Amino acid sequence: MDRREEQPSDPHQGNVDELREAAETLRGFVPQFRDGRPVSEFVPLALGKLLDAVADSIGRGDEMRDSISSSALEIARHLRHFPAEEPHRP
Repeated sequence: MDRREEQPSDPHQGNVDELREAAETLRGFVPQFRDGRPVSEFVPLALGKLLDAVADSIGRGDEMRDSISSSALEIARHLRHFPAEEPHRP
């Protein structure tokens, strides 16, 4: 491949991927939150959507406050240590 054909790598793609993975992990928590109270499953679903929105903005190169992207990445990195588990069935 000649140099003119090489695509520059996106320095933000790792963050985008990390945020999307965390959003998927959060959605995986939903069964654990279902206990007859619909409000409880709202939290992981809404937070997952928020992380997806931040990932979309980063991926497009939108201007974003550092505190927003760093907070979203902090959540994503924390979730790496606590993957969703299957709900315990009696």
